[in-house]
Amino acid sequence: MNISPNIRIVAALSALAALAVFGYLTQSYHSHTADNDAAILNLAGRQRMLATRAAYFSSQLAIHRGEAAKQEEIRRSLRQAVEKMDVEHQVLVHGSPEFTADPAVRRIYFDAPAELDRITEEYIAAARALAQGQADSAGPGDPGFDRVVQMAIPMVEMTDEAVKHYEVSAGRRIDRLRRMEIAGLLTMLAGLAMTWLAIFRPMARRIAQDV
Repeated sequence: MNISPNIRIVAALSALAALAVFGYLTQSYHSHTADNDAAILNLAGRQRMLATRAAYFSSQLAIHRGEAAKQEEIRRSLRQAVEKMDVEHQVLVHGSPEFTADPAVRRIYFDAPAELDRITEEYIAAARALAQGQADSAGPGDPGFDRVVQMAIPMVEMTDEAVKHYEVSAGRRIDRLRRMEIAGLLTMLAGLAMTWLAIFRPMARRIAQDV
């Protein structure tokens, strides 16, 4: 069956346009995914930093007992660190489905024995209570102080583990998208070659014969 040159040209251009749109969407999704992963990893990294800061300010409360002005300054810094940690924890756990969808991350945050979500909530509550406590009450032997100091290192270590797992998953996603981009490029090149062979080469021969 003979197909007119016009139909062939329209079909070829439509296919090439579809491939171009596919390439654009793949690149756009790649960029969005990379930005989203970077934002999530930044949040998780800040959780480690804020947990460490909360523990540091808690220890400073014990060191500066009897210094009312210094104590108030430290408590204010501790409250700020705790509030930031709370807000960002909620965003990380409840507002970042890509993060908690990772099986390894989900296991660390929600499954025993780690249950990092529960431990983080308890740590935030203990640090917040310490920041709002009475002057000169913080120090060894104080339940809130002891709780913050004891929980800080295990929590940071578990957060590190979750971040490492998510980094691996993010790397795998990027690799898949790169393979899709390469496949799209190769398909477009193949489409161009087929367009030349099926349309423009016969047209060039016909023109040469007519001349």
